[in-house]
Amino acid sequence: MRIDKLCVAIAGLKSKYKLDSIDMLLINAIVSTHKDKGEATIMDIIKNFKAASHATTHSRIKKLVRHGLIDRVADETNLRIKKLQPTAKYNDLVKYLGEI
Repeated sequence: MRIDKLCVAIAGLKSKYKLDSIDMLLINAIVSTHKDKGEATIMDIIKNFKAASHATTHSRIKKLVRHGLIDRVADETNLRIKKLQPTAKYNDLVKYLGEI
């Protein structure tokens, strides 16, 4: 029964956010880097994310920002550096998936 709920939830996520496995890996990489280093810059993620090309990774980051799952914030000292951080919407998504 629990597997059925998970399958329904994942199908709902695909239609609501249009996320695929690469997007989920990317979100995981951003959140993990943010937790480990205290911050995750776009360049850090693009350089270290091996599941897609640099251009594809950057466009997928933009997609996650559009969906409100990740925030892109300019660095305080160097405005060219963009930091990524999970949003409350991301936290709600994780909480929802944890309840299934």
